[in-house]
Amino acid sequence: VFLHSHVGHRFSHEPLSQLEVNARARQFSGFILLVGRIGGPSLFLPSHAMIIQNKDDFRIPLILEEIPTPKEFQDAIESLSPEQQRFAKAFRSMQLESTLFAMCVVQIKPQLEKVLNLPPDSLTKEIKLTQDLLELFIKYQIPSDLLSWKCDLFVDPADVPSKEKIDAVKAYVAAMQEMLKESKEKEIQQAKDEWTYSHGGVPPPPPPPPVSSICYQPTCAALPPPMAIPSRVMCAPMCAPPPMPGGPPPMPMAAPGAPAPAPVLRRAVPASAPKVVAHVAAKGSGETAAAEPPTHPHGVEEAPASGTGFDISQIPHVLEKRYAALDEDSALRPTIINVGKTWTKEHQEGLLSKPEKKSIGVDEQKEEKTKAFDLLDALTKSGVVPINDASLHVIVTATHCFDKTLMDTVIQKSVNPVEKLERSVLIVSTTIHDKPAEELVKAAQRERVMTYSPKLFLQ
Repeated sequence: VFLHSHVGHRFSHEPLSQLEVNARARQFSGFILLVGRIGGPSLFLPSHAMIIQNKDDFRIPLILEEIPTPKEFQDAIESLSPEQQRFAKAFRSMQLESTLFAMCVVQIKPQLEKVLNLPPDSLTKEIKLTQDLLELFIKYQIPSDLLSWKCDLFVDPADVPSKEKIDAVKAYVAAMQEMLKESKEKEIQQAKDEWTYSHGGVPPPPPPPPVSSICYQPTCAALPPPMAIPSRVMCAPMCAPPPMPGGPPPMPMAAPGAPAPAPVLRRAVPASAPKVVAHVAAKGSGETAAAEPPTHPHGVEEAPASGTGFDISQIPHVLEKRYAALDEDSALRPTIINVGKTWTKEHQEGLLSKPEKKSIGVDEQKEEKTKAFDLLDALTKSGVVPINDASLHVIVTATHCFDKTLMDTVIQKSVNPVEKLERSVLIVSTTIHDKPAEELVKAAQRERVMTYSPKLFLQ
């Protein structure tokens, strides 16, 4: 579990800074990305999910929503009745819990080896087998029990060579593919029989010839040699007559004494293979502090024994108390991160094809989530097999809001916005890292920071 923080800022009449999740994968590799919120000490609630593999590039916009500062909230509920105050505080608590934005990255290949009872790293160089397995799991939803290696009762699995286990899985995959092929052929023949019966015994027409095989244009002979044709069309020096209706396509004809021309194919230049990453990139201005999970942050309650060591869902409430005690200007607002409705996906269908970029709406997002959950169901045997090769990234966000523009803040109010923003970053950082401000500030800058933020060094 990794705990991150992001402290943004904005001046009066300025929009919030825009964030986005950029997740991409290399060729022949992939992972499952789950996006959601933290619902408890050991509870992750995913709202979106996607499978990222083979040079997929997802860009997911994030929408920021500010909530009032602790002082503004207390001033707003001061005149309410006790019942209304209790309701407002409960609603505030739910808002603070929503500030914990989380992303879970599940590595596919190690979990695939685990669910198939294969040794670790045994599928590292079995690229074709891995791709075939993912196709069976995602496209056809084949249960993993039908493809996993099984050991005899009186044989120790450690004594069986790794190659023998992989060969057994390959045999299961080949048998499953053969069965699917026979099922497809049976469905095609059934569709042909239905077409013939509905058209009075007339058989269905044959499929048209491939577009890239023969050119039937009468002006084909006047075209330049094949190497100069900027397309995938292959033309013979003498064009063959067009095919007869209902009959097979004619064979290509060649000129007497002339060798058959070679097909001309234009291949796309493959895009550079990016690394497998899932990170948050900020388009606007802001300061980001990332940290390893603290062993015991300020005042965080201990989680149950089965948890991660501390209740990470209490981080927003701890930050709320720190904001009220150390934010003298009451300018640091807790911020909720919501997922945008329209995503962008760049996908390369094949090795020689060009990458295609498309927008993913709400319906497509539901399809991506269904595919990811189907794959998770196969990789865990419906929750029986635990996931070990996964990382959970929790992000808590705050925004420092100035009530004036940049020029008015510096000139009219005689305020240095850099010093104010440094104090806000230190308030969040000391809580996330569970370290005093003396250890986070360089020695050369310590005296300057202590001058305008003395409370930070008294904690």
